[in-house]
Amino acid sequence: MIRDIDYVRDLLKEKEKKVTTEEDKEKIENLKLILENDKIFFIMDTSTAVGILDFLEVPIDEIKQLYFELISSANYFKGDKQYFNLETRS
Repeated sequence: MIRDIDYVRDLLKEKEKKVTTEEDKEKIENLKLILENDKIFFIMDTSTAVGILDFLEVPIDEIKQLYFELISSANYFKGDKQYFNLETRS
């Protein structure tokens, strides 16, 4: 199953429970705003995306795979209206 923006939002909720510094609390609040956009990982540059995933404590060996899942075509079209509906006719 391909992980999506909701997975990242869940990671953010878990991280929020653990933060203690004001700096990290501010980062959490900023990330909440950023992650309101379902397509944000398609818009931001790769280094920013990797930095966010690292901050959310995604293991370093999983970051690349998760990033590619987040920017997959399945996630891009998820929730969008289907403009191309192919049906087979008998």
